[in-house]
Amino acid sequence: MDRSRRRLGAALLCWIAAWLELQPGGGAVRHAVYWNSSNSRLSQGDFHIQVHINDYLDIYCPHYPPDGPPLPPTGPELFTLYLVSAGGYRGCRDSPPAFKRWECSRPFAPHG
Repeated sequence: MDRSRRRLGAALLCWIAAWLELQPGGGAVRHAVYWNSSNSRLSQGDFHIQVHINDYLDIYCPHYPPDGPPLPPTGPELFTLYLVSAGGYRGCRDSPPAFKRWECSRPFAPHG
């Protein structure tokens, strides 16, 4: 009987852990990055975000609606995010085996 209680307890703990993982915020973290020149966190140097498996990374690209404020004098902001090795990061280069992970290239898209 003691053995079956332990199994039941272990099964219950596993079920609770699985249930918590499925709950909003239960194990996963959502990170938001506004990818534009007005984001001072990006322009201060060594900006980084620690992400873990099952976390979310929401990247908000620059968007210019037709009825919005005028474009910056340098034109619309376009960005590309590469996944690089540690050496590529330290050397600030996108040489192989780097590959493109994200691109902000549609600043006039109808729904941002």
